[in-house]
Amino acid sequence: MDIRLSKNQTNALKDELEERKYGKHLTSMELADKANVALDEVNRFERHLPIEDPATRGRIATALGITPELLAKIGGSEEISMDALSELEQCILDSTSTGTTSEKCQRLGLRPVLH
Repeated sequence: MDIRLSKNQTNALKDELEERKYGKHLTSMELADKANVALDEVNRFERHLPIEDPATRGRIATALGITPELLAKIGGSEEISMDALSELEQCILDSTSTGTTSEKCQRLGLRPVLH
């Protein structure tokens, strides 16, 4: 079954991705700075509003350590299967604790995190 994530799910995953990549949760402004985008664009992602510019989507995705395609699913613009969501959550946990990103997790859209 495919679903669109709620805003709460989006923000929880965003926090987990920030923890995975930076070791802490970021404010929206800090994420905007890391992505080199306007705060309004990060706010659009957090509020499930489309980000029209592909380059902006790419910069936010890179700042979170994911692909733009996964950003669209996490941001509620596209559906994600329940199985993929469960796998993604496990991949984030595993990657955060081990510092590595398996091929399976990379296929889901997680990029390896360079420390």
